[in-house]
Parts: sequence; structure tokens; C-alpha cells
Amino acid sequence: MKLPELTIGRFKAKIPIVQGGMSVRVSTSSLAAAVAGLAALDREVLSLRFEGELELPQLAATLGVPLPTAKARLYRALARLRERLLARSPAEEWR
Repeated sequence: MKLPELTIGRFKAKIPIVQGGMSVRVSTSSLAAAVAGLAALDREVLSLRFEGELELPQLAATLGVPLPTAKARLYRALARLRERLLARSPAEEWR
């Protein structure tokens, strides 16, 4: 499964979420609501990566964790965000 292309923060564009080769457009309000519902650690790692535009080594340094840990946290936060977004727009609506 491909990771979603996320833009969080200052960007107002709709974000494509890809699952099983299909994509759906998610409004920024849906994205903001999904992000707000995440745990604080997930919001932090997503904010640093996408709003702060930190590269992975910078993200790890800022979080004070090894690089593999930072990558895992980001991957898991993206997976949880994707789950929340997909729950808001079931796949049946995409077809």
C-alpha cells in the first residue's frame, strides 16, 4: 500500500489518499479533524515532518531518538492517520 501524500499546515490543497490503486480526495477540514484525533506523539511527529519540513535525520535529532525509531514513529503515525481518513470516507464511496 502506498503512503498518502500529506500536506499539513499552511497548504490548502486537497490531499490524495491511495489505497489499493484507488485514490480519494480529502478536504483540509477532514485532514485537520483526523490529525486532531491522533495521540500527541503522532501529531508531534507529523507536525515536525510536514509542517516543520524536517528531513528524517533532523526529525530523529529533534525527537531525541535514533533514526530507525523516528522512521517507525512516522510510519505508524501515517498509518493511524490513513486509518482515520479511510474511516471517514469508506472505499465504497470512491468507486
